[in-house]
Amino acid sequence: MNRIENFYSAEAYREWNRLQWHRTEFAITMRCFDRYFNPSPLSILDVGGGPGRYAIALTQLGHCVTLLDIAPANVALALHKAEEQGVALRSAMVGTATDLTVFDDKSYDVVLLMGPLYHLIAEDDRKRAILEALRILKPGGLICASFINKFSPLRYAAFHDPATLTEHYRFFDEMIEHGTLQEPAGFTDIHVMHPSDISQLMEGFGVATLTLINCEGLVGGMDDRVNEAQGHLWEKWLDLNWTYCTDPTLLGTADHLLYIGKKAGDELQDDR
Repeated sequence: MNRIENFYSAEAYREWNRLQWHRTEFAITMRCFDRYFNPSPLSILDVGGGPGRYAIALTQLGHCVTLLDIAPANVALALHKAEEQGVALRSAMVGTATDLTVFDDKSYDVVLLMGPLYHLIAEDDRKRAILEALRILKPGGLICASFINKFSPLRYAAFHDPATLTEHYRFFDEMIEHGTLQEPAGFTDIHVMHPSDISQLMEGFGVATLTLINCEGLVGGMDDRVNEAQGHLWEKWLDLNWTYCTDPTLLGTADHLLYIGKKAGDELQDDR
């Protein structure tokens, strides 16, 4: 069992609850999906789907979703939560983003890679995950990939414990130089990216960029009080964060960045 699998096997419920604590991230991501995932229903493969927050929500919207995750505990919790909410996923299975040979070529409208690309430390593994996702996408299909902003760990350290910058300077030097941070406190291995490099990376695989969003909008790293808001106040903050989530000046303040691109072909409509 590798470190990433081990971490998520032990933290399945924490991962399920994370998007409850960070409501803005979840809500903005779902708004983005609602904008681009038309016409419905679509066949969606959620690679690295964790305990199923997005898989379940997308199924509730009428899409046909298959979930795959490296951690058996995540898959088990996803099935449990789906049953609890009266949702039938197409299937849920254990597997890795770098080997999707169980799926046929050109068999899905959408592939989600919302986790694997920031946990695969080796560049070859990240390339393989992208190539596998594109292989199983239909022409004109959408690839949705999440990234951790290169500045996010530094912002986290500044907010929670500034002393970690000097106590663990070698880790931060490695991150700044090579984009990798191994076993940061309370988490597992991550690969981070500068926001300006993401579209270039994906376009290098022949993908047409549709959008890149800051999943936290204006409130990245300071969303606690906003996420506690209710009713009209919550909706106003959500609308504001949604309005500015693609503002280039805010991409560097994100914790999570979501890229959506289109595979070459015309099976899906272009008016997204």
